[in-house]
Amino acid sequence: MQGRRIFLSCALLSVGVWLALLSLATSEPGKKRLRPTPFSPTAVEAVDGATLQDVACLSASDCWAVGYSRAPAGGNLQTLIEHWDGSTWSIVPSPLYGQFFGVTCNSTSDCWAVGPGLSAHWDGVAWSIVPVPAVPANEVYGVTCDSTADCWMVGSYYDAALGRQLTLTEHWNGVSWSVVSSPISSARLLDSVACNSSSDCWSVGGNLIMHWDGWSWSQNFAPNYQGSLRSVTCPLSSFCWAVGGTFGSSSSIGKWDGNSWIVTAGTVNGDFLEAVACAAGSDCWAVGSSGPNNSALIKHWDGASWSDVPAPAPTAARDALYGVSCVTASDCWAVGQRMSGLAAPLVEHWDGVAWSVIPTPPVFDRVVSGLSHASAGVFEMDLRRPGGECRRGQVEGNYQIVLSFPADLSSVGSCTTSSGAVVSSAIGPEPNQYTINLAGVPNAQRTTVSLAAAQDTLGNSGNISASLEVLTGDTNGDGRVNAFDIAQTKASSGAPVTAANFRLDVNTDGNLNATDTALVKSTVGSALP
Repeated sequence: MQGRRIFLSCALLSVGVWLALLSLATSEPGKKRLRPTPFSPTAVEAVDGATLQDVACLSASDCWAVGYSRAPAGGNLQTLIEHWDGSTWSIVPSPLYGQFFGVTCNSTSDCWAVGPGLSAHWDGVAWSIVPVPAVPANEVYGVTCDSTADCWMVGSYYDAALGRQLTLTEHWNGVSWSVVSSPISSARLLDSVACNSSSDCWSVGGNLIMHWDGWSWSQNFAPNYQGSLRSVTCPLSSFCWAVGGTFGSSSSIGKWDGNSWIVTAGTVNGDFLEAVACAAGSDCWAVGSSGPNNSALIKHWDGASWSDVPAPAPTAARDALYGVSCVTASDCWAVGQRMSGLAAPLVEHWDGVAWSVIPTPPVFDRVVSGLSHASAGVFEMDLRRPGGECRRGQVEGNYQIVLSFPADLSSVGSCTTSSGAVVSSAIGPEPNQYTINLAGVPNAQRTTVSLAAAQDTLGNSGNISASLEVLTGDTNGDGRVNAFDIAQTKASSGAPVTAANFRLDVNTDGNLNATDTALVKSTVGSALP
């Protein structure tokens, strides 16, 4: 399996580190080249809404798709993870702010999702952030694993001495990620990586093709090719495909025959291939976007030649596919985005006869916990920021969660929680919001709230899950309660409660005083699992 794709995220050591890297990535375009969308080669930011960038399947009932979302009006980017269980696509709680562009799986309890500055691991129960090396302007787009202790992720980083992005390769040895040196190249990034064994991996990006022989990476430029290669897959050690294209020109397909690479360009102006995957050596799929038709582009390899396969009619003004994965010759998935105003995830399935569009859940762009701080007012805590909910509330264990969506909701089948109890849940107060009142939520735990059969007015439908992490007294949001939280709370004593410091009003009585400090002291030693 392999994954690949576009944008920005960070493995958080602290909120400050995350915000600093986010600022670097968005404010210095000369140092951080964010990938363009297929519809606008000069774009440097993601569209508002949501997109899926890669997909990896283990079986007909176990697929993962990853990407990111962003609230309207330039809100924060948030990682997006969806799972296919054989009947429905569901949104699964994902870690913090950022973007995922690649996903790969070794087993049902061992998957990786990566993006610029960010890696997350699925252990069969939950996704959690795994630290990555501190690399300037880290951009990671592709990931693959040969085993549980042998994974690669690739992208680029900023070299201050040379003043440009250079190729980046990082290796997972079963314990941690580490940077492995790769040849300095004018090709500034790697987009995809695929391995046949621990001593046979290929990575592509731009017109650069690199090979890992078990000891080092070596580089080869695609002969006479001036476009950009986006994805690589290797059904056999002597047989690989790489796909891409040239913006405004045509798609490209490269082949490794065991001796050399040959890259050929198509003839259709505006076509661009983003991903390639094989069910077998004589059964491969490449997907992307078709410029002239503003539709998804799908090509098939039958063992002798590549041919265009009809994609479903565009679901919006413009469709594009960014990732593809196959379980068998009659079970393949492709993911991407559809754009008509706000972007929305696009998922298509191959059943051996034709490709069809499969519904995906509405993607919420905001989830908050709101509590009243007496006369100081109601303050909402963003549950996707580090630290979760550190306030106890007037009634211990009682919390209110509000999910906001880009479009109005039309119906929700049911609402359940993994711990505590759902007191009430309903669409509102606004038609694009869903409010859940919980009781008996335990401290120092992660509670998952799930909406079944949620549907919006745009026709998106599926299951949705969001996490409420409660750790009373964790005022600095580092996942544990200790002396730092005590000192921070004590230092604020006597100050008015505002939007900047409401986390420190742990008992939510509208005052910052010794009572809050005493409450924090009483929870010292507790931590999130």
